[in-house]
Amino acid sequence: IGKAQDEAVQLLGAESSDEPALDRQEAKINELRAQMSKKLSQSVKSALKDLSPEERRRFAQMLPRPPPPSQS
Repeated sequence: IGKAQDEAVQLLGAESSDEPALDRQEAKINELRAQMSKKLSQSVKSALKDLSPEERRRFAQMLPRPPPPSQS
C-alpha cells in the first residue's frame, strides 16, 4: 500500500495533471486495502477458533472502537 501511495503522490506532483492515472491509482490502493482487510479478518477468525469464550471476550474488549460521530 505504501508503494502505491507513493506512486499516487508522484502523480499528484507531476508537471501535468493525469486524472485517469490518479483514478487508477486510487482504485489500486482501495483494492490493496480490501485485500489486506480480508486477510486480517480471515486470520482473526482462524485464531478465534482456538480461544476459550473468556479469551474471545477479552480479545473483543481490546479491539479499537470507532470514534463517535462529531456533533457539528
